[in-house]
Amino acid sequence: IWPEAASFSDNGMGPIPAGWKGICMTSSDFNASNCNRFVGE
Repeated sequence: IWPEAASFSDNGMGPIPAGWKGICMTSSDFNASNCNRFVGE
């Protein structure tokens, strides 16, 4: 996954829906600030 790729851009998207049930899973080399609406289940 290359998050800098144009296909991962969230420009023009609205806020995350209130019913969204995803979570951000962290590890030693991936912290919560790296999470977004695409990767974080």
